[in-house]
Amino acid sequence: MFPEKKNIHTYIPNMTDAIAVNKELENNPADNALQKLFTQLCPNNTSLEDILIKCTTLNKLYSTNIFNVLPMAEHILSLNIDERLKQGDYTLVESIAKISDKRRFYSFATKYCAMHRPQTFSIYDSHVHKVLIHFLPGKYTDHTLKTYETYCQALREIQAKYHLEELDAWKLDKYLWRLGGLLL
Repeated sequence: MFPEKKNIHTYIPNMTDAIAVNKELENNPADNALQKLFTQLCPNNTSLEDILIKCTTLNKLYSTNIFNVLPMAEHILSLNIDERLKQGDYTLVESIAKISDKRRFYSFATKYCAMHRPQTFSIYDSHVHKVLIHFLPGKYTDHTLKTYETYCQALREIQAKYHLEELDAWKLDKYLWRLGGLLL
């Protein structure tokens, strides 16, 4: 049974709860709108206008805190990312995130990639971050989870440790996000 906040510290993640959480969250209008936008209406990243629409909508619906999305859209256009998205190239996240020497939009970059390829790219979220620290004690730090390859490695470890391998990146994200809400 899915835990309450008071007993999260004795909870053991499991497939039954993961399936129930995903069933509960499967008809989220914001997620459905974003997936339609990214995969059907504007699947490519060759038009500044399409990228700007995606950046603006993602920023608003997922509260990624980019105050001026036009430079991000221009940055994404300059990277010519479509082939890297198709290949599931995890280094693309850092390419998108690092818009300048002073600005890094890590969470936004993971979400942008995940909306294009939800079964391949995982979303970085502070809720999931807390779950990884809690359920894999001593393995990762706040700093190491800010590297996307390490973050994805931690996700694979939690999948193996708790027998959650059936979950793709999107479903694992949803389950761990819900768990993380109990840890905050």
